[in-house]
Amino acid sequence: MAIDTKPNFSSNKFEQCATDIMNLSGCTQIFGTFDMESGSTFTICDNVGNGKVLTSNASGVASWQTPSAQGITAISGGSGMDFSPITSAGSIVLGTPSSITNSGTTVSSGTTHDHALLGQCFVTGTQGILVDGNNRFYLDETYITDATLPNLYGYSGITANQSIGALPSGQTLGMVYITNTGSTTGYFNLGTSPTGDDITPYQTIQVDPNEDVSVTINMRLSLTANTTIYVSSDDWTNVGINLQWANITYQNASTTINPGDLPVASETTLGAVIIGSGLSVDGSGNLCATGAVSGATNLGSGLGQIFSGEVNDELRFKTISGGTNITITTDANYVGISSTGGGAGSAANGLCVCGDYITLGGVLTGTTHVDLNTNAIRIMDTALNNGLSVCPTQIYAALQAGDKVVSLEPTCVDLYSATGAEYVAISLKDSGALSFDYTTTAIITDSSGDGYGLQYAGAYKNTFKCHSLVDVDYVTGLTSGGSGGFLGLVTKATTEPTDLQENQWVKPEPMSTDCFNYTFDNFLDSGSTAISLNLSLEDVYLRYCSTGTSAGYWIKEGYEKPLSSGYTWVGGDTCKATEVAVINEWVNTPAEVCYVGQKYAYQTQTIFQVDVGTCATIPNKILVSGITLSSVGNTCIFTIPAGMCGLINSAKLIMSNDATPDSITISIGNNSSTYNNMLSACTIDDVLTCEVYELMPTSLPSCAASQTSGSDVYFRVNTAATGGTLNANLLVEGYVY
Repeated sequence: MAIDTKPNFSSNKFEQCATDIMNLSGCTQIFGTFDMESGSTFTICDNVGNGKVLTSNASGVASWQTPSAQGITAISGGSGMDFSPITSAGSIVLGTPSSITNSGTTVSSGTTHDHALLGQCFVTGTQGILVDGNNRFYLDETYITDATLPNLYGYSGITANQSIGALPSGQTLGMVYITNTGSTTGYFNLGTSPTGDDITPYQTIQVDPNEDVSVTINMRLSLTANTTIYVSSDDWTNVGINLQWANITYQNASTTINPGDLPVASETTLGAVIIGSGLSVDGSGNLCATGAVSGATNLGSGLGQIFSGEVNDELRFKTISGGTNITITTDANYVGISSTGGGAGSAANGLCVCGDYITLGGVLTGTTHVDLNTNAIRIMDTALNNGLSVCPTQIYAALQAGDKVVSLEPTCVDLYSATGAEYVAISLKDSGALSFDYTTTAIITDSSGDGYGLQYAGAYKNTFKCHSLVDVDYVTGLTSGGSGGFLGLVTKATTEPTDLQENQWVKPEPMSTDCFNYTFDNFLDSGSTAISLNLSLEDVYLRYCSTGTSAGYWIKEGYEKPLSSGYTWVGGDTCKATEVAVINEWVNTPAEVCYVGQKYAYQTQTIFQVDVGTCATIPNKILVSGITLSSVGNTCIFTIPAGMCGLINSAKLIMSNDATPDSITISIGNNSSTYNNMLSACTIDDVLTCEVYELMPTSLPSCAASQTSGSDVYFRVNTAATGGTLNANLLVEGYVY
């Protein structure tokens, strides 16, 4: 007898807690039902893997195994298909079909396939388009009329470039109708591309608001392909359109007209025209006259030619017009030409009418040329004593008044007395001048034989001026009798002249080495001291003095050369002094800063010229001391020059007192009353002596301001301290530009 001493796993005898693990070893046999409740997990850990299946062996032991392949392993293309065999993933592709013809059959072969066309399935009627015995479509000629109404395609609400349909191949684009529904005039193009104008290439289509425009196109766009039509515009603002267009299919018609079928034309009706006598029709269909008049001829040798010419088979003749005192009359058969006056008529340009004669004595109204040939022309009295005489053979003209003659010849102008009784004078009145205008040397020749040359009529030396021509009398008075005279130019080593007379003088000149500053070797003053000079600075003359106790010395006379304003003298290696402009270090305007080292100071910065065309800007620190912060008010910091702008680069407020607890509100600007456009209002609380506050804007960034807002920039106390006296110093770095 066997006794079972093992415990039984019944619900009454065995309980496992949720966190406990039960390990089973050996062979565990289950008799009855193995029940897994909802939410439980059963795991076999050995040889696990994704996609594996639980497989039993011959002994009934199960394990995870990779499943073997099952079902279809490869797909190959059959008739009409066009793809390579597929063993994994791939696409099944249908072969490209052949074109459908009226004789085709439904069949697949290789990588393609065909379809049969059953025309009777598409056309079931008995008029219009039919199918023949060969399965081909054809047009029923009895159904086609002479005129085909065009289709009208419409598009509305167009507000941008867009397509308006396609015109079938071979058809003609006829009319286009456009209505502008907008409030602005529109300009539109038609083309075969979104912005093209090849349908309307010469001019855009203009359509005013609420207006309709009809445009005749009459253009075949393509003979072989359907063509998309586009409408476009460069500006669709406030423009909208409704558009319609019509296509036209033209039909060939007979062009031969039997004249017998037409009525004969009359004055009021069209019809056949009968070719009459003297007319013919050439090979080009032109109606021509046979034996027609082709021109006219002027007979005789007269100067008046009446016939003008032929234009387009029209003979043209000149009209007859009567001149002065000539009257033209006509009747049915004659043209009458008659004179209405007599005498010499009128005269002009230096001529006048005297009765029946034209005589000299009028006013010249134009340039007049008289050809003298070989004859002379004289406008003189009968005695030939007074007047003008011109002789071309001698190239000679003369004006004569009694005995006095002025002659003009190729080489000279002569003034003489015809009888030799008296001289002839040239008189220059008031401010008159005698001028020589020449390009080579002008020579005055004395042909009298005495060689006196030009002579004054009297002694004028006492009234000579700067540019007067001196005469012998004047020069002799200066050089003779001990009364002076110029002896020439001298330099440092020139020997003193001999036989010197009173007031004779010499003029110093620079040395051959271009030395302008030297002391004479041989010209001494009244103290027997050599005379020194500098010709760059003075214009010098040495005058000889032969009288007095120190007789026989030279006096230095002259004047200092003027120096231009703003210049100074600078000497060179040869002691020659040259004017050089004085450069001011500080100038009055920014435009005057042009030399290296020059400066101009604004209140806010200093401009310093450091190179040609280059300026350095050095900021100026502006300290405003003793500003009262215990009362509302404004303190001027600096002034913005006219036409410029200013800005605040830095502003520090340095407290001079304690103010705690207390607060102030301050701002900086040049806008009247508020003064806050350059540094907006900011508030400072509880200040102590010597505290420094960097003023920063609270709501707006710091801004530059132009001079037009105000010339002066102010520090403003908007809200004052109330606890007692409060002062501060303001250190500002500004900039104007």
